[in-house]
Amino acid sequence: MLSIKKFSVPSHPGFSCTHLKAVSTETEAGVRTPVNFCVLIDTSGSMEVDSKLQNVCKSLYHLVDYMNNSDMISIITFSDSARIHCKGVAMNNSNKQMIRHILSQLVANGSTNMSDALIKARECIIPGATDKKQGILLLTDGHANLGVTQPSGILHILESITNDFTGCTVSSVGYGSDHNAELLDSMSRKGSGSYAVVNTIEEVGTVFGTILGDMASCVAQNIKVTFPACVTLHTKYSTEVGTDGSISVMVGDLSSGCDATILSEDTGISVNVSGFNIISNSPFSIAAEHSAEDVDEMIGLTTYYRSAVVELIQEVNASTTEMADTMKANIKGIRREIKAEKQRNENPIWDILLEDLSLCKQTLMMTPWMRAMHGQVLTQHGNYLGMMRGTRAVSGGPTGLPPATQNMFSSPLSRHISGGVSQAVSGGSPYDAHDPAPPSQDPYDIHFNYMTPPSRQFAGGGAAVPLPPPPAPMRQPFGGSLSRGVTGIW
Repeated sequence: MLSIKKFSVPSHPGFSCTHLKAVSTETEAGVRTPVNFCVLIDTSGSMEVDSKLQNVCKSLYHLVDYMNNSDMISIITFSDSARIHCKGVAMNNSNKQMIRHILSQLVANGSTNMSDALIKARECIIPGATDKKQGILLLTDGHANLGVTQPSGILHILESITNDFTGCTVSSVGYGSDHNAELLDSMSRKGSGSYAVVNTIEEVGTVFGTILGDMASCVAQNIKVTFPACVTLHTKYSTEVGTDGSISVMVGDLSSGCDATILSEDTGISVNVSGFNIISNSPFSIAAEHSAEDVDEMIGLTTYYRSAVVELIQEVNASTTEMADTMKANIKGIRREIKAEKQRNENPIWDILLEDLSLCKQTLMMTPWMRAMHGQVLTQHGNYLGMMRGTRAVSGGPTGLPPATQNMFSSPLSRHISGGVSQAVSGGSPYDAHDPAPPSQDPYDIHFNYMTPPSRQFAGGGAAVPLPPPPAPMRQPFGGSLSRGVTGIW
Protein backbone atom coordinates (compact mmCIF):
# COMPACT_ATOMS: atom_id res chain seq x y z
CA MET A 1 0.00 0.00 0.00
CA LEU A 2 2.86 2.40 0.87
CA SER A 3 6.54 2.24 0.06
CA ILE A 4 8.53 4.11 2.73
CA LYS A 5 12.19 5.14 2.60
CA LYS A 6 14.26 7.27 4.97
CA PHE A 7 17.74 8.19 3.68
CA SER A 8 20.39 10.91 3.65
CA VAL A 9 20.72 13.35 0.74
CA PRO A 10 24.15 12.51 -0.72
CA SER A 11 24.61 15.90 -2.41
CA HIS A 12 23.83 17.88 0.77
CA PRO A 13 25.25 16.33 3.97
CA GLY A 14 23.14 16.87 7.06
CA PHE A 15 19.84 16.60 5.19
CA SER A 16 17.58 13.54 4.99
CA CYS A 17 14.46 12.59 3.03
CA THR A 18 11.48 10.60 4.20
CA HIS A 19 9.88 9.36 0.99
CA LEU A 20 6.40 7.83 0.78
CA LYS A 21 4.96 6.34 -2.39
CA ALA A 22 1.46 4.93 -2.76
CA VAL A 23 1.06 1.73 -4.74
CA SER A 24 -0.69 2.06 -8.07
CA THR A 25 -4.23 0.69 -8.12
CA GLU A 26 -4.94 1.79 -11.67
CA THR A 27 -3.58 -1.21 -13.53
CA GLU A 28 -6.92 -2.99 -13.19
CA ALA A 29 -10.16 -1.90 -14.83
CA GLY A 30 -12.62 -0.06 -12.65
CA VAL A 31 -10.52 0.15 -9.46
CA ARG A 32 -11.43 3.41 -7.69
CA THR A 33 -12.45 4.80 -4.32
CA PRO A 34 -16.08 5.93 -3.76
CA VAL A 35 -16.29 9.62 -2.84
CA ASN A 36 -18.53 11.91 -0.81
CA PHE A 37 -17.90 15.25 -2.52
CA CYS A 38 -19.17 18.47 -0.91
CA VAL A 39 -18.93 21.53 -3.17
CA LEU A 40 -19.19 25.06 -1.71
CA ILE A 41 -19.84 27.69 -4.40
CA ASP A 42 -19.52 31.44 -3.89
CA THR A 43 -22.63 33.07 -5.42
CA SER A 44 -21.93 36.64 -4.27
CA GLY A 45 -22.58 39.47 -6.71
CA SER A 46 -19.02 39.59 -8.04
CA MET A 47 -19.36 36.02 -9.36
CA GLU A 48 -21.54 37.43 -12.14
CA VAL A 49 -18.57 39.36 -13.57
CA ASP A 50 -16.78 37.63 -16.46
CA SER A 51 -19.31 34.76 -16.30
CA LYS A 52 -17.50 33.24 -13.32
CA LEU A 53 -20.55 31.55 -11.82
CA GLN A 54 -21.63 30.32 -15.24
CA ASN A 55 -18.19 28.80 -15.81
CA VAL A 56 -18.26 27.06 -12.42
CA CYS A 57 -21.72 25.61 -13.10
CA LYS A 58 -20.75 24.43 -16.57
CA SER A 59 -17.67 22.68 -15.20
CA LEU A 60 -19.71 20.91 -12.51
CA TYR A 61 -22.31 20.09 -15.15
CA HIS A 62 -19.70 18.01 -16.98
CA LEU A 63 -17.88 16.79 -13.86
CA VAL A 64 -20.84 14.72 -12.66
CA ASP A 65 -20.43 12.46 -15.70
CA TYR A 66 -17.23 11.19 -14.07
CA MET A 67 -19.08 10.12 -10.92
CA ASN A 68 -20.93 6.82 -10.53
CA ASN A 69 -23.58 5.17 -8.35
CA SER A 70 -21.19 4.65 -5.43
CA ASP A 71 -20.38 8.38 -5.26
CA MET A 72 -22.29 11.11 -3.40
CA ILE A 73 -22.38 14.87 -3.89
CA SER A 74 -23.63 17.87 -1.91
CA ILE A 75 -24.06 21.37 -3.34
CA ILE A 76 -23.91 24.40 -1.02
CA THR A 77 -23.97 28.02 -2.20
CA PHE A 78 -23.04 31.04 -0.11
CA SER A 79 -23.62 34.78 -0.44
CA ASP A 80 -25.32 36.68 2.42
CA SER A 81 -25.91 33.25 3.93
CA ALA A 82 -25.32 29.65 2.92
CA ARG A 83 -27.89 27.25 1.49
CA ILE A 84 -27.75 23.48 1.09
CA HIS A 85 -29.31 22.64 -2.30
CA CYS A 86 -28.75 18.89 -2.03
CA LYS A 87 -27.10 16.70 0.58
CA GLY A 88 -25.38 13.35 0.04
CA VAL A 89 -27.11 12.61 -3.26
CA ALA A 90 -26.12 9.29 -4.85
CA MET A 91 -24.84 9.89 -8.37
CA ASN A 92 -27.19 7.77 -10.48
CA ASN A 93 -28.35 9.08 -13.85
CA SER A 94 -31.58 10.67 -12.60
CA ASN A 95 -29.79 12.48 -9.78
CA LYS A 96 -27.16 13.77 -12.19
CA GLN A 97 -29.96 15.48 -14.10
CA MET A 98 -31.28 16.89 -10.82
CA ILE A 99 -27.82 18.32 -10.03
CA ARG A 100 -27.71 19.92 -13.49
CA HIS A 101 -31.09 21.51 -12.89
CA ILE A 102 -29.88 22.94 -9.56
CA LEU A 103 -26.81 24.40 -11.27
CA SER A 104 -28.93 25.98 -14.01
CA GLN A 105 -30.94 27.90 -11.39
CA LEU A 106 -28.05 29.52 -9.52
CA VAL A 107 -27.75 33.31 -9.62
CA ALA A 108 -25.10 35.68 -8.26
CA ASN A 109 -25.89 38.41 -5.79
CA GLY A 110 -25.11 39.54 -2.25
CA SER A 111 -22.01 39.36 -0.08
CA THR A 112 -19.59 36.56 0.91
CA ASN A 113 -20.42 34.55 4.04
CA MET A 114 -17.76 31.87 3.78
CA SER A 115 -18.01 30.77 7.41
CA ASP A 116 -21.70 29.86 7.10
CA ALA A 117 -20.87 27.61 4.13
CA LEU A 118 -18.21 25.76 6.14
CA ILE A 119 -20.59 25.35 9.08
CA LYS A 120 -23.31 23.92 6.82
CA ALA A 121 -20.77 21.60 5.18
CA ARG A 122 -20.62 19.73 8.49
CA GLU A 123 -24.16 18.50 7.78
CA CYS A 124 -22.97 16.87 4.54
CA ILE A 125 -20.00 14.91 5.88
CA ILE A 126 -20.64 11.41 7.26
CA PRO A 127 -19.17 10.85 10.76
CA GLY A 128 -16.86 7.86 10.95
CA ALA A 129 -17.27 6.89 7.31
CA THR A 130 -14.44 4.61 6.16
CA ASP A 131 -15.96 3.25 2.95
CA LYS A 132 -15.74 6.58 1.10
CA LYS A 133 -13.16 9.30 0.56
CA GLN A 134 -14.75 12.50 1.86
CA GLY A 135 -13.71 15.96 0.74
CA ILE A 136 -14.84 19.58 0.62
CA LEU A 137 -14.12 21.94 -2.28
CA LEU A 138 -14.58 25.66 -1.61
CA LEU A 139 -14.54 28.12 -4.50
CA THR A 140 -14.59 31.89 -4.03
CA ASP A 141 -13.60 35.01 -5.96
CA GLY A 142 -13.28 37.37 -3.02
CA HIS A 143 -12.81 37.96 0.68
CA ALA A 144 -15.20 36.95 3.47
CA ASN A 145 -17.24 40.05 4.42
CA LEU A 146 -20.17 38.56 6.35
CA GLY A 147 -20.33 36.14 9.26
CA VAL A 148 -16.88 35.24 10.57
CA THR A 149 -14.53 37.38 8.49
CA GLN A 150 -11.18 37.05 10.29
CA PRO A 151 -8.93 34.35 8.74
CA SER A 152 -8.16 32.93 12.19
CA GLY A 153 -11.87 32.41 12.85
CA ILE A 154 -12.47 30.75 9.48
CA LEU A 155 -9.48 28.46 10.02
CA HIS A 156 -10.84 27.55 13.45
CA ILE A 157 -14.12 26.42 11.84
CA LEU A 158 -12.16 24.42 9.26
CA GLU A 159 -10.06 22.75 11.94
CA SER A 160 -13.20 21.70 13.79
CA ILE A 161 -14.32 19.93 10.60
CA THR A 162 -11.06 18.06 10.09
CA ASN A 163 -10.90 17.15 13.81
CA ASP A 164 -14.49 15.90 13.99
CA PHE A 165 -14.52 14.16 10.59
CA THR A 166 -11.22 12.29 10.37
CA GLY A 167 -9.95 11.91 6.82
CA CYS A 168 -12.11 14.67 5.33
CA THR A 169 -9.91 16.94 3.23
CA VAL A 170 -10.55 20.58 2.30
CA SER A 171 -9.39 22.06 -1.01
CA SER A 172 -9.74 25.73 -1.99
CA VAL A 173 -10.07 27.44 -5.35
CA GLY A 174 -9.57 31.18 -5.86
CA TYR A 175 -11.28 32.59 -8.96
CA GLY A 176 -9.56 35.68 -10.36
CA SER A 177 -7.16 38.09 -8.69
CA ASP A 178 -9.30 39.45 -5.82
CA HIS A 179 -9.40 36.45 -3.49
CA ASN A 180 -7.47 36.08 -0.23
CA ALA A 181 -4.56 33.89 -1.36
CA GLU A 182 -3.01 33.63 2.10
CA LEU A 183 -6.28 32.37 3.61
CA LEU A 184 -7.00 29.84 0.84
CA ASP A 185 -3.41 28.57 0.99
CA SER A 186 -3.72 28.10 4.77
CA MET A 187 -7.10 26.39 4.40
CA SER A 188 -5.67 23.84 1.96
CA ARG A 189 -2.68 23.16 4.22
CA LYS A 190 -4.77 22.67 7.36
CA GLY A 191 -7.33 20.71 5.35
CA SER A 192 -4.65 18.49 3.72
CA GLY A 193 -6.09 19.44 0.33
CA SER A 194 -4.90 21.62 -2.54
CA TYR A 195 -5.10 25.32 -3.41
CA ALA A 196 -5.76 26.42 -6.98
CA VAL A 197 -6.07 29.72 -8.85
CA VAL A 198 -8.31 29.86 -11.93
CA ASN A 199 -9.18 32.54 -14.47
CA THR A 200 -10.80 30.71 -17.40
CA ILE A 201 -13.46 28.06 -17.83
CA GLU A 202 -10.84 25.55 -19.02
CA GLU A 203 -8.85 26.10 -15.83
CA VAL A 204 -11.98 25.65 -13.69
CA GLY A 205 -12.71 22.35 -15.46
CA THR A 206 -9.12 21.15 -15.06
CA VAL A 207 -9.00 21.97 -11.34
CA PHE A 208 -12.38 20.40 -10.54
CA GLY A 209 -11.38 17.26 -12.44
CA THR A 210 -8.04 17.03 -10.64
CA ILE A 211 -9.63 17.32 -7.19
CA LEU A 212 -12.30 14.72 -7.92
CA GLY A 213 -9.77 12.39 -9.57
CA ASP A 214 -7.33 12.52 -6.68
CA MET A 215 -10.16 11.72 -4.27
CA ALA A 216 -11.39 8.83 -6.42
CA SER A 217 -7.88 7.34 -6.63
CA CYS A 218 -6.97 7.90 -2.95
CA VAL A 219 -5.47 4.76 -1.38
CA ALA A 220 -4.43 6.14 2.03
CA GLN A 221 -5.67 9.09 4.07
CA ASN A 222 -4.90 10.93 7.30
CA ILE A 223 -1.21 10.11 6.83
CA LYS A 224 1.02 11.47 9.57
CA VAL A 225 4.83 11.27 9.75
CA THR A 226 6.16 11.74 13.29
CA PHE A 227 9.73 12.91 13.99
CA PRO A 228 11.52 13.03 17.34
CA ALA A 229 11.76 16.35 19.19
CA CYS A 230 14.31 18.98 18.14
CA VAL A 231 14.52 17.91 14.48
CA THR A 232 14.48 20.80 12.00
CA LEU A 233 11.90 20.17 9.24
CA HIS A 234 11.53 21.89 5.89
CA THR A 235 7.97 21.25 4.78
CA LYS A 236 4.90 23.01 3.42
CA TYR A 237 2.60 20.53 5.17
CA SER A 238 0.83 21.46 8.39
CA THR A 239 2.64 20.27 11.54
CA GLU A 240 1.60 19.45 15.10
CA VAL A 241 3.82 19.26 18.21
CA GLY A 242 3.07 16.48 20.70
CA THR A 243 3.25 16.68 24.48
CA ASP A 244 6.62 14.91 24.31
CA GLY A 245 7.98 17.47 21.82
CA SER A 246 7.68 15.15 18.83
CA ILE A 247 6.69 16.80 15.56
CA SER A 248 4.01 15.28 13.33
CA VAL A 249 3.83 16.26 9.67
CA MET A 250 0.23 16.03 8.44
CA VAL A 251 0.61 14.68 4.91
CA GLY A 252 -3.07 13.77 4.54
CA ASP A 253 -3.99 11.84 1.39
CA LEU A 254 -1.89 9.85 -1.05
CA SER A 255 -3.48 8.87 -4.34
CA SER A 256 -2.59 5.89 -6.52
CA GLY A 257 1.04 6.03 -7.64
CA CYS A 258 1.68 9.42 -6.00
CA ASP A 259 4.53 10.54 -3.69
CA ALA A 260 5.22 12.57 -0.57
CA THR A 261 8.68 13.53 0.65
CA ILE A 262 9.68 15.43 3.77
CA LEU A 263 13.09 17.07 4.06
CA SER A 264 14.68 17.15 7.50
CA GLU A 265 17.99 18.11 9.05
CA ASP A 266 19.19 14.92 10.70
CA THR A 267 21.85 12.26 10.24
CA GLY A 268 20.02 9.02 10.81
CA ILE A 269 16.92 9.10 13.00
CA SER A 270 13.90 6.82 12.56
CA VAL A 271 10.36 8.11 12.01
CA ASN A 272 6.86 6.69 12.42
CA VAL A 273 4.30 6.75 9.60
CA SER A 274 0.63 6.26 10.47
CA GLY A 275 -2.67 6.66 8.65
CA PHE A 276 -5.68 4.81 7.27
CA ASN A 277 -5.55 2.32 4.39
CA ILE A 278 -8.70 2.92 2.33
CA ILE A 279 -8.17 -0.19 0.23
CA SER A 280 -8.08 -2.59 3.21
CA ASN A 281 -10.30 -0.32 5.37
CA SER A 282 -7.82 -0.47 8.25
CA PRO A 283 -5.45 1.84 10.17
CA PHE A 284 -1.68 1.39 9.97
CA SER A 285 1.42 2.45 11.88
CA ILE A 286 4.89 1.74 10.49
CA ALA A 287 8.34 2.47 11.92
CA ALA A 288 10.69 3.65 9.15
CA GLU A 289 14.38 3.12 9.86
CA HIS A 290 17.03 5.36 8.34
CA SER A 291 18.89 3.38 5.67
CA ALA A 292 22.40 3.89 4.33
CA GLU A 293 21.77 1.53 1.40
CA ASP A 294 18.27 2.45 0.21
CA VAL A 295 19.24 5.87 -1.16
CA ASP A 296 17.65 7.59 -4.16
CA GLU A 297 19.97 10.43 -5.11
CA MET A 298 17.55 12.00 -7.61
CA ILE A 299 14.71 12.14 -5.09
CA GLY A 300 16.99 13.75 -2.53
CA LEU A 301 18.39 16.24 -5.02
CA THR A 302 15.08 17.40 -6.49
CA THR A 303 13.48 17.57 -3.05
CA TYR A 304 16.27 19.80 -1.77
CA TYR A 305 15.99 22.32 -4.61
CA ARG A 306 12.22 22.19 -4.75
CA SER A 307 12.19 23.03 -1.05
CA ALA A 308 14.60 25.89 -1.68
CA VAL A 309 12.35 27.45 -4.31
CA VAL A 310 9.24 27.05 -2.12
CA GLU A 311 10.79 28.99 0.71
CA LEU A 312 12.23 31.57 -1.66
CA ILE A 313 8.70 32.16 -2.97
CA GLN A 314 7.53 32.76 0.59
CA GLU A 315 10.36 35.21 1.20
CA VAL A 316 9.71 37.11 -2.04
CA ASN A 317 6.04 37.52 -1.17
CA ALA A 318 6.98 38.84 2.29
CA SER A 319 9.93 40.99 1.16
CA THR A 320 10.18 44.78 1.06
CA THR A 321 11.74 46.99 -1.61
CA GLU A 322 14.90 47.29 0.50
CA MET A 323 15.37 43.52 0.36
CA ALA A 324 15.14 43.29 -3.45
CA ASP A 325 18.88 43.25 -4.20
CA THR A 326 19.56 40.50 -1.63
CA MET A 327 16.65 38.45 -2.94
CA LYS A 328 17.83 38.81 -6.55
CA ALA A 329 21.27 37.54 -5.55
CA ASN A 330 19.70 34.50 -3.88
CA ILE A 331 17.59 33.82 -6.97
CA LYS A 332 20.65 34.07 -9.20
CA GLY A 333 22.64 31.65 -7.07
CA ILE A 334 19.91 29.01 -6.85
CA ARG A 335 19.16 29.39 -10.55
CA ARG A 336 22.80 28.74 -11.42
CA GLU A 337 22.85 25.53 -9.37
CA ILE A 338 19.59 24.22 -10.81
CA LYS A 339 20.76 24.90 -14.37
CA ALA A 340 23.88 22.89 -13.63
CA GLU A 341 21.81 20.00 -12.27
CA LYS A 342 19.58 20.14 -15.33
CA GLN A 343 22.63 19.62 -17.52
CA ARG A 344 23.60 16.54 -15.50
CA ASN A 345 20.17 15.02 -14.85
CA GLU A 346 17.08 15.33 -17.08
CA ASN A 347 13.94 15.87 -15.01
CA PRO A 348 10.88 18.02 -15.81
CA ILE A 349 10.92 19.49 -12.28
CA TRP A 350 13.97 21.60 -13.19
CA ASP A 351 11.99 23.59 -15.78
CA ILE A 352 9.22 24.29 -13.28
CA LEU A 353 11.72 25.50 -10.68
CA LEU A 354 13.52 27.71 -13.19
CA GLU A 355 10.26 29.31 -14.32
CA ASP A 356 9.23 29.99 -10.72
CA LEU A 357 12.61 31.61 -10.06
CA SER A 358 11.98 33.88 -13.06
CA LEU A 359 8.54 34.75 -11.67
CA CYS A 360 10.17 35.58 -8.33
CA LYS A 361 12.58 37.96 -10.03
CA GLN A 362 9.78 39.61 -12.02
CA THR A 363 7.74 40.06 -8.84
CA LEU A 364 10.60 41.90 -7.13
CA MET A 365 10.62 44.43 -9.99
CA MET A 366 6.88 45.21 -9.76
CA THR A 367 5.01 47.99 -8.02
CA PRO A 368 3.45 47.04 -4.66
CA TRP A 369 -0.04 46.84 -6.24
CA MET A 370 1.14 44.58 -9.06
CA ARG A 371 3.15 42.48 -6.62
CA ALA A 372 0.02 41.83 -4.56
CA MET A 373 -1.79 40.48 -7.63
CA HIS A 374 1.22 38.53 -8.91
CA GLY A 375 1.83 37.14 -5.43
CA GLN A 376 -1.33 35.04 -5.64
CA VAL A 377 0.11 32.97 -8.47
CA LEU A 378 3.44 32.65 -6.64
CA THR A 379 1.67 31.58 -3.45
CA GLN A 380 -0.22 28.90 -5.39
CA HIS A 381 2.98 27.71 -7.09
CA GLY A 382 4.60 27.34 -3.67
CA ASN A 383 1.61 25.28 -2.50
CA TYR A 384 1.76 23.09 -5.61
CA LEU A 385 5.50 22.46 -5.28
CA GLY A 386 5.54 22.07 -1.52
CA MET A 387 2.57 19.72 -1.15
CA MET A 388 2.86 18.09 -4.58
CA ARG A 389 -0.85 17.93 -5.28
CA GLY A 390 -3.46 19.84 -7.22
CA THR A 391 -3.10 21.91 -10.39
CA ARG A 392 -0.36 24.46 -11.07
CA ALA A 393 -1.81 27.89 -11.81
CA VAL A 394 -1.12 29.43 -15.19
CA SER A 395 1.29 32.33 -14.64
CA GLY A 396 -0.17 34.54 -17.36
CA GLY A 397 3.20 35.18 -19.00
CA PRO A 398 5.09 33.27 -21.70
CA THR A 399 6.01 29.76 -20.68
CA GLY A 400 7.88 26.94 -22.31
CA LEU A 401 6.48 24.35 -19.93
CA PRO A 402 4.58 21.42 -21.46
CA PRO A 403 0.90 21.03 -20.42
CA ALA A 404 1.76 17.84 -18.48
CA THR A 405 3.51 19.95 -15.81
CA GLN A 406 0.17 21.52 -14.81
CA ASN A 407 -0.87 18.46 -12.79
CA MET A 408 2.21 16.25 -13.00
CA PHE A 409 1.92 15.10 -9.38
CA SER A 410 -1.64 13.79 -9.68
CA SER A 411 -2.73 10.23 -10.33
CA PRO A 412 -3.40 8.97 -13.88
CA LEU A 413 -7.12 8.82 -13.11
CA SER A 414 -7.01 12.44 -11.95
CA ARG A 415 -5.29 13.56 -15.16
CA HIS A 416 -7.86 11.62 -17.18
CA ILE A 417 -10.82 13.33 -15.49
CA SER A 418 -9.29 16.82 -15.54
CA GLY A 419 -8.43 16.49 -19.21
CA GLY A 420 -11.92 15.26 -20.05
CA VAL A 421 -13.75 18.01 -18.16
CA SER A 422 -11.47 20.73 -19.55
CA GLN A 423 -12.10 19.44 -23.07
CA ALA A 424 -15.85 19.31 -22.49
CA VAL A 425 -16.21 22.86 -21.12
CA SER A 426 -14.11 24.31 -23.96
CA GLY A 427 -16.57 22.95 -26.52
CA GLY A 428 -14.72 19.79 -27.40
CA SER A 429 -16.91 17.44 -25.40
CA PRO A 430 -16.30 13.86 -26.51
CA TYR A 431 -19.96 13.05 -25.87
CA ASP A 432 -23.20 14.89 -25.22
CA ALA A 433 -23.18 15.95 -21.57
CA HIS A 434 -26.98 16.14 -21.61
CA ASP A 435 -27.03 12.39 -22.21
CA PRO A 436 -24.94 10.77 -19.45
CA ALA A 437 -23.00 7.61 -20.10
CA PRO A 438 -25.31 4.57 -19.95
CA PRO A 439 -25.37 2.92 -16.51
CA SER A 440 -23.90 -0.24 -18.03
CA GLN A 441 -20.80 1.70 -18.99
CA ASP A 442 -19.07 3.20 -15.96
CA PRO A 443 -16.73 6.11 -16.91
CA TYR A 444 -14.06 4.44 -14.72
CA ASP A 445 -14.28 1.05 -16.40
CA ILE A 446 -10.98 1.68 -18.13
CA HIS A 447 -7.74 -0.28 -18.32
CA PHE A 448 -5.00 2.26 -17.70
CA ASN A 449 -2.14 1.36 -20.03
CA TYR A 450 0.25 4.26 -20.30
CA MET A 451 2.67 2.63 -22.71
CA THR A 452 0.05 3.08 -25.45
CA PRO A 453 -2.61 5.60 -24.35
CA PRO A 454 -6.00 3.96 -24.96
CA SER A 455 -9.25 5.51 -26.09
CA ARG A 456 -12.71 4.76 -24.89
CA GLN A 457 -15.84 4.05 -26.93
CA PHE A 458 -19.06 4.72 -25.07
CA ALA A 459 -21.92 2.28 -25.46
CA GLY A 460 -24.60 3.57 -27.77
CA GLY A 461 -22.26 4.88 -30.45
CA GLY A 462 -20.64 7.78 -28.59
CA ALA A 463 -17.31 9.12 -29.82
CA ALA A 464 -14.06 7.69 -28.49
CA VAL A 465 -12.56 9.48 -25.50
CA PRO A 466 -8.75 9.46 -25.65
CA LEU A 467 -6.93 9.43 -22.35
CA PRO A 468 -4.47 12.30 -22.06
CA PRO A 469 -0.85 11.20 -22.51
CA PRO A 470 1.26 10.71 -19.38
CA PRO A 471 3.78 13.35 -18.33
CA ALA A 472 7.39 12.92 -19.34
CA PRO A 473 9.04 10.10 -17.36
CA MET A 474 10.60 11.19 -14.12
CA ARG A 475 11.82 9.62 -10.93
CA GLN A 476 9.12 11.13 -8.80
CA PRO A 477 10.14 12.79 -5.56
CA PHE A 478 8.26 15.05 -3.22
CA GLY A 479 9.14 18.24 -1.43
CA GLY A 480 9.08 20.55 1.53
CA SER A 481 10.38 24.05 2.00
CA LEU A 482 13.82 25.47 2.69
CA SER A 483 15.15 28.96 3.14
CA ARG A 484 17.54 31.06 1.17
CA GLY A 485 21.13 30.61 0.09
CA VAL A 486 23.01 28.69 -2.55
CA THR A 487 24.63 25.76 -0.83
CA GLY A 488 24.71 24.25 2.63
CA ILE A 489 22.04 25.01 5.22
CA TRP A 490 19.71 27.84 4.29
